[in-house]
Amino acid sequence: MIVHSKLNFIVLCFSTLFLLLPFTQATDVKYCGQTDEYVVKVQGVEILPDPVVRGKPATFNISASLRTTSRTESINSAPSV
Repeated sequence: MIVHSKLNFIVLCFSTLFLLLPFTQATDVKYCGQTDEYVVKVQGVEILPDPVVRGKPATFNISASLRTTSRTESINSAPSV
């Protein structure tokens, strides 16, 4: 009976860890404030492959515009990680 209770407790602990694991790996990205003016405004992000696989190459395509005092310039960046 005691062995069965310990087994149930261990199974409960592992189940809890596996259910919480995705929440610890996800990261939200957001602007600091809604009314703040930023020099660079990100218009889109494409990540390939989606989801990223550990140990494999990944490509990030980031489209953004740069604000200057005289004009707005477009920046397209595709760094390979």
